[in-house]
Amino acid sequence: MNDLIAASKKVGRRPGYIIFGLIAGAALIVVAIWLPNISFIGSTLASPVLSIGEKTSILAASLSALNTNFTPLSRGLILALAALFAIDAAFMAFYLRTRMRLERAAGMSIGGVILGLLGVGCASCGTVAVSAFFGAGATAGVLALLPLKGEEFGILGVIFMALGVFLAAKKIEQPLACAVVNMAPSDDRHGARQHDRFDPSHAGGLDDPARLSFLPPEGVLDAADMPNGGTLIDFGTGTGTYAIPIAKQRPDAKIVAFDEQPAMLDRMRAKPESANLPNLAIVSDAEIGRYRGKGDRIIAVNVLHELGDAALERLKTLLAKHGSALFVDWNGAMERPVGPPADHVYTPDEAARRLAAAGFATTPGPAFPYHYSIIARRAG
Repeated sequence: MNDLIAASKKVGRRPGYIIFGLIAGAALIVVAIWLPNISFIGSTLASPVLSIGEKTSILAASLSALNTNFTPLSRGLILALAALFAIDAAFMAFYLRTRMRLERAAGMSIGGVILGLLGVGCASCGTVAVSAFFGAGATAGVLALLPLKGEEFGILGVIFMALGVFLAAKKIEQPLACAVVNMAPSDDRHGARQHDRFDPSHAGGLDDPARLSFLPPEGVLDAADMPNGGTLIDFGTGTGTYAIPIAKQRPDAKIVAFDEQPAMLDRMRAKPESANLPNLAIVSDAEIGRYRGKGDRIIAVNVLHELGDAALERLKTLLAKHGSALFVDWNGAMERPVGPPADHVYTPDEAARRLAAAGFATTPGPAFPYHYSIIARRAG
């Protein structure tokens, strides 16, 4: 319900989507009314005798059939479907405009539309779409067995359409949300805002160009202020989305890509470009100890909300004496069309307090469209 309310506020502030939804809902009503009389509508449009004005007048007058030719239940189902379809259309237009390259494509609630039209019952001729499929005689026999004479399809349509609205709202609120593995919080993740680990089976979304457009690797590298010939550790590298381009841009530096999940590192090793970078080391959980105290710079991109206290302590031990860590994460204080829900991440102030409690001295870093950044050093 929270997703529905939040999505409604976002879409409701943009009149264009409201207008689009109203047009879609009105179109559904028109189709539902005209469908039982499709032959009459076709002959009217094709008539060589009638003028355009006369055709328009006849078609407009035919819309009054909603009050005369439909049962009260069918009429209510049509209006309910139209309202839900208007909301669904506005939501999906907003969603598709915001996020066109999702890892998993999302579609309009087509099932709801189809089932709804199956249930549009005409008072004089029965359920329209089913009649078209089976023939009048056969349909009459089948529908006679149903308590509501076929209008059960319309009720199912309303249910499916309502479900579509809720799913669309969820997608608006979480179009790029990280997939996680559901599990009980373990001791090593104590202190993390989001206790669940990212699911490697959904790692393809990490390399989506849409993400890199608002958080480019060169922007992260500039914020890190990497010294010449130094060592940079990408803590929680995932599939190397940032480590690989940074290694290309800085051949003078040693880039260490670390992740605690072997499946993520396997995906990184499978990228051809990762094998052709002599300054890039892909390091597992068992190997990261070799770099204790050697990180001139550490970057932690989109992982602070998942790091437990133990992981933060480990990160701190990797810093060189005068080294610094750059934390870049989704901004929980702003309204975002992308990224995890606000309650899964930190606001900049919350992140600074979390790092201070972990023994870091912090200063604000540069801001990005949907991210904050914090530069952290060992306190004292």
